[in-house]
Amino acid sequence: MLKSIKQFIETLNEKNILYCHWKSNEHLSESLNGKTDLDMLFHYPQRSQLEEVLSICGLKRFRACFLMQYNTIEDYVGFDKDSASIWHVHIHYKLTLGEKYIKGYTLPWDGYLLSRRISDKASGIYCSNPNDEYLLLLIRMSLKLRWRDIPGRLSSGDVRELNWLKERCSNDGVAESADTLLKNSAKHIKRLLNQRIEYKNQLFSLQRALRRELSHFTSLNLFSSYIKRTGLELLRYINGFKRKHIKYDKPFRRLSPSGGLIVAILGSDGSGKSTTVSYLRKEFGKKIDCVTVYLGGDSSLHKIYRAYKKTIRIKRNKPENANGETIAPVDRVGNPSNKLGINNAGKIIYSIAIALRKRKKLRLAYKARNNGLLVITDRYPQVDFLGGVSDSPLLSSYLKNKKGILKAIAAWEYGIYRKAYINPPDLVIKLQVPSELALERDSEITIDLLERKINAVKAIRLSDNTFEVDTSQDKINSFGEVMEIIWKHI
Repeated sequence: MLKSIKQFIETLNEKNILYCHWKSNEHLSESLNGKTDLDMLFHYPQRSQLEEVLSICGLKRFRACFLMQYNTIEDYVGFDKDSASIWHVHIHYKLTLGEKYIKGYTLPWDGYLLSRRISDKASGIYCSNPNDEYLLLLIRMSLKLRWRDIPGRLSSGDVRELNWLKERCSNDGVAESADTLLKNSAKHIKRLLNQRIEYKNQLFSLQRALRRELSHFTSLNLFSSYIKRTGLELLRYINGFKRKHIKYDKPFRRLSPSGGLIVAILGSDGSGKSTTVSYLRKEFGKKIDCVTVYLGGDSSLHKIYRAYKKTIRIKRNKPENANGETIAPVDRVGNPSNKLGINNAGKIIYSIAIALRKRKKLRLAYKARNNGLLVITDRYPQVDFLGGVSDSPLLSSYLKNKKGILKAIAAWEYGIYRKAYINPPDLVIKLQVPSELALERDSEITIDLLERKINAVKAIRLSDNTFEVDTSQDKINSFGEVMEIIWKHI
């Protein structure tokens, strides 16, 4: 069990909050370890006390987007630093269930379930009575059925859950609950108790009876529910494709009421920057809308530029800098040359392409942040440390020229990088690592260039909200520290 979840459960019990984990108790251990959601039913009159407990335990409320909104359900997300993971709890005030994507039935059976709850000895969490849970599972499965499900078999998960509950309840107990909560549909429940349920068509007679009996608990009829469900299903498929294959800037899942956030992750080579960004995207993206934006160079453009340099390099004594790039020619007094030679032309075209790419990606990051998303950037344009390293302008040396086309191009490029300070990131996290360890992680870089990049990261001043994290420690510990900083600002 995650430490933060254990604290949450213990606090609920100490404050005498009336609750129960009302469904999917078959894989309760996975939920308590943050791998699946917690579905907890609460006594609505205790809502103010519950919100106090949620705040004490560090859980934050997230606003579900249109496609994820259900009646009487609130979404709260917690953070566990020790495991560097987030977890999600659905707060139910009544039983909301029904067809997939709609859950159009709101049943006032919360008081009955809470009065019959039982305690799980291993974890201390209160769970629903197995007899009640088995009855509700049959009802939930029946109301989810669609016409195209007639020839289908139940999923292996549903069969496993049915068998798990069957071992823990009695037919008489389930029948008693059915008689208490239902009238005409109770006889269909009792009929199913003596069957081995494997096919969906075994539940259709129960579905028809439930729709008639529970019609007072829904605002949708058969036709309207079909139209709404089909539309939402189509939208979810489209949004799922966009989220997986396209850089999106619009929310599809859950948003923080405090708004979006741009987090810039900075670090020298070997500091674990890309690994950290990838982990943050995976972990935060499980439950909330999160997008990553790479604001460094472009690998394909860099390959083209390197091939170009090899092609035009005729003289062997062309001086190079620590990056392996040809040093721009200088005039008699030592200033960069204004001559637009073949060597300079390739560098200028490459620099312009990189600047335009950064500007486009920055606009994507701003738009996503303004739409409420968590935006994590790998690198960020800066002008605090010039010289063509750590995402500074590549043509800054030409700014020393008094006039000429090269100075004008360099000034234009500098302006794009400088605009990143007008709308800076909300949070900057600098990953620090000893140079010896960085060299072990990235053996291709030279010590001189590495030291320059480390100094550049230290010199960058993008935001007042700047934090440093030592990534020489264990990965989970460093991930946990980075996530904790972000979590406090969400």
